[in-house]
Amino acid sequence: MVKRHKPKFPKPTPDPHAYFKKGSACAAKASSAAPGAGGNTSVNSILARLRSEATIKEIGSIYQGILENAAPPPPPPARRIVVGAGMGGRMRGRVPGPPPPASWLYPEVQGDQGPVEVNQQQSASEGVLVRGVQHPLSYLPGMTPVDDRRLLHYALKAMSLRWEEHILYDQHWLQHLPPNVKTLLLSYIATYAPTGVTLSGLKVLFKCPDEDITTLELSRSLNAELMLPQLMRFLRPKKRPQAEVSASWEDEMDDRKEDTGKGYTSLFPNLTHLSLAYPDVPVPFSQLLTFAASVPPTITHLSLAGWAEHTPDGMKRLARNLLGLKWLDVSNCHWVLYEQLKDVEWCGPWRNVETVVARQHGDVPPTLKAARDLRVRELKKAIRGVRNERGGKWCNVVFDEDGDRGDIAL
Repeated sequence: MVKRHKPKFPKPTPDPHAYFKKGSACAAKASSAAPGAGGNTSVNSILARLRSEATIKEIGSIYQGILENAAPPPPPPARRIVVGAGMGGRMRGRVPGPPPPASWLYPEVQGDQGPVEVNQQQSASEGVLVRGVQHPLSYLPGMTPVDDRRLLHYALKAMSLRWEEHILYDQHWLQHLPPNVKTLLLSYIATYAPTGVTLSGLKVLFKCPDEDITTLELSRSLNAELMLPQLMRFLRPKKRPQAEVSASWEDEMDDRKEDTGKGYTSLFPNLTHLSLAYPDVPVPFSQLLTFAASVPPTITHLSLAGWAEHTPDGMKRLARNLLGLKWLDVSNCHWVLYEQLKDVEWCGPWRNVETVVARQHGDVPPTLKAARDLRVRELKKAIRGVRNERGGKWCNVVFDEDGDRGDIAL
């Protein structure tokens, strides 16, 4: 029997789909990565391969969402600053702004003031040394001292050291200072200025009557330019002409209240404290008597420290012109004035005087100082004897033997 042979036609094998090719490639990789396949199966290699296979798109989308919703980073912590560590104190805390300059931390270094004479290198509490006398900030009681660490102290001291320049360049603005600042400025000028306040300086400071001025510190200011007659005309200016009409009836009434005599007004109607201590030139005592007759009757505190001139019965005549006096300073005066004070009517015109200061400051020769102290002791005994006999007020006479300085508030 004949066998039938079927023809064998080769069947074409179609190429597999790309999807299957990708799948077979992944399977091959997985099989090669399987244990025992001979590939690198360490943890580091697997992590490195996974990082490399991550698509940039997926990573970019994740980071983009994080960056859009992220809060701004917090500010760095503030650095704590220690201020004043070199001055003996430790003030902790954050101080806004730049650090303070060295001139604030060390006020004794004043580079912008130039060289200052030795006799003026004293603090405000100690005063200035002139002619062997240590001058305080004020010879009058009641003056509130300014803390030498405050800006006001440095401003007033700088103005007093350059007072002539301020008279020239700030003459239109000095009149607008507050009354208390004007009073302090006069004290600083009397302490630190080379020649004290001048007549031009007074005219720049006070251009109109001021009822708030009660203290006038003119120590070391009486000189060839500013004598007592000029000062008297300054304190009692002439009234304006009758033809000049007041702006309102209130101004007219104020002008009438300020009148102290025929044709004159008072620049400081409420003046109570006046210092004429240590004149730069000898002043005749007769000028003082004329001046005392023209000042307002409100004077209660007067300083005549350093006066060397005298006249017969000068203090007795002076007492009749200052009926409201309560405090008198006659330190470093001529011994004749102490003798004349014993003849003053202490239960009459000066019955209200409660304190007489008669200290001897500076380089006073021992013999002269002993002579003055002897007169002062006699004056103290005479005043208390008269007051005790007639039942007057107690009068405290302060001189060098008294250890308590509380009786004179410098």
